[in-house]
Amino acid sequence: MYVWRRRIKRGTFISLLRPSSGILSVLAVVVAVFASVAAPAIPARTEDCQYVLGFAALHDLIPAVAGNCLTNVAYDAQGNGEQYTANGMMQWRKADNWTAFTNGYFTWVNGTYGVESRLNAQRFPWEANSQGLPLKSDGTRPLFSSYLDDRSDPAVLLTSYVNAVNQKQYLRAYSYWELGAAQAQLGSLEQFRQGYANTYAVQLGTGTIGGSSDANGSAYVVPTILTATNNDGSIQVFAGCYALLLPDPHAPTMPPYQGLSIRSAQVEPVASGVDASVQAAQSCAGPGLPATTPLPQLPSYAPTDIGANRYLDDRSDGVQVVRSYYNAINRHEYVRAFSYWESDSTQLGTFRQFQEGFANTASVQLVTGTQTSGVGAGQLYYSVPVGLVAQNADGGTRTYVGCFTLHLGSPYAQALLPFLPVGIRSADITEVTNGTDLNPLLGNACPAR
Repeated sequence: MYVWRRRIKRGTFISLLRPSSGILSVLAVVVAVFASVAAPAIPARTEDCQYVLGFAALHDLIPAVAGNCLTNVAYDAQGNGEQYTANGMMQWRKADNWTAFTNGYFTWVNGTYGVESRLNAQRFPWEANSQGLPLKSDGTRPLFSSYLDDRSDPAVLLTSYVNAVNQKQYLRAYSYWELGAAQAQLGSLEQFRQGYANTYAVQLGTGTIGGSSDANGSAYVVPTILTATNNDGSIQVFAGCYALLLPDPHAPTMPPYQGLSIRSAQVEPVASGVDASVQAAQSCAGPGLPATTPLPQLPSYAPTDIGANRYLDDRSDGVQVVRSYYNAINRHEYVRAFSYWESDSTQLGTFRQFQEGFANTASVQLVTGTQTSGVGAGQLYYSVPVGLVAQNADGGTRTYVGCFTLHLGSPYAQALLPFLPVGIRSADITEVTNGTDLNPLLGNACPAR
C-alpha cells in the first residue's frame, strides 16, 4: 500500500475521500463464458509449475480463489489453453481471447473491466448465450456497475481512484493525479503499480471536506482513512489528507481540458492506540495547506439532471458521458464538452468549428433511451438513443432524435498515458417537428448491433 508523505507546496486547496463500499469491486465484460462444467479431476502437482500471461494476471486478481498451480498450461488442437490449480481449472479460448477460472460450480471471468463471478449455469447479459441459460444482471448499469470513473466532485473522484486501484487498473488510477504531481509524488507508473503489489483491496472512509474557490478554480481538502487488506490477509490502516484542484472550467479557450484531479497526498500508517479520524483531520490542518471552509452537503440531484447549476463530469458509461456532454454545453464549458469526443472522430472537426456550432444554443434538454453495448477484441462500444430539445438564444426551439456511439478501450490493455476514458465516436442526429413525443422514437434511434 502506498504511503505518501509530501505535502502540497503551493497555495491551492485539497480534498479527501468519501467512503466506498469497502469491497473489491471488479467487473467482467466478456463475449462467452463456460457452459456448465463438472468439477475437474485434480491431477498430481507438476514440479516447478507456474502461471504465465493471462492465467498469471487472473491468478493475481483472485489468488485465494484460484490457489497455486498444479500443472503448466496445456493447449489443444484449436490453440485453447487450460491449466489445473489447487482449487479448480483455468481456461483460455483463443477465438475471443477469453480467460476464466472455474471451481466446477462458480466461474470467475477476467474481461475488459476485471473479474466477476457467476454460477456456471448462468450468463451475464453481455455474454453469448446459445443455450438460453438464466442471466445474472446487476440491474442498473448492465455492463459495469462496479466501474466508476467520475470527476464530478472530490468525493466521487477519490472513490473512482480507489475503484481503479481495487480493479488493478493502475493506469486509470494514476491518471486521476495531475501529471506533474503524480511523477513527483508517486514516481513512474511502474513504481506506482509495484506499490500495490501486495494489496488485495482498499476500503475508504473520510471526514468533512473543506473547500475554497478563487479566480483559478476550486480546491478541496478531505481527511481520509484507508484500510488495506493485503494478499496474505493482513490488515493495515492509514490516515491522512488528499488535495484536489478543479481549474475554472470556463477559463480554457482551447483544448486540452483539465478536470478535477489529485494534486497532493499525505498518508501515514496509523499506530496502535491512535484514533485514525483524528490523525486524518490533523493531517489536513497541518502547515503548508490553505485555509478552507467545511463544505455543505452537496444537493441531491436527479440522475437525469443536466442543468447548469450542476457540474457533471462522469465517464462511467455511455449514458453518463452523454449527460456530462450536454451538461457542459448547458454550462457553456465548450472545451470540456469537446473533450468528451475521441480525438480521431471523423465528425469532430476543429474546436473552433465545434464551439461555433453552439453559438445560438442557450440550453438543451435531454432524454435517453435504453443503452446497449457490445464487446470485441478488448474494446467496449455503447449505443445511446437520445432525444433533444434545444432552446436557442433567439428564443426559438428545435427538436432532435438520434443515436450516440461511444467507445472504451480495455483499461487493462491501455499501457501509456494519457488514459483514454469512455469517449464519443459519432452522433447521428435528425431534426424532427417541435412537439413530437420523443419517447416512442428512442427504441429505433440506434441501429441493432
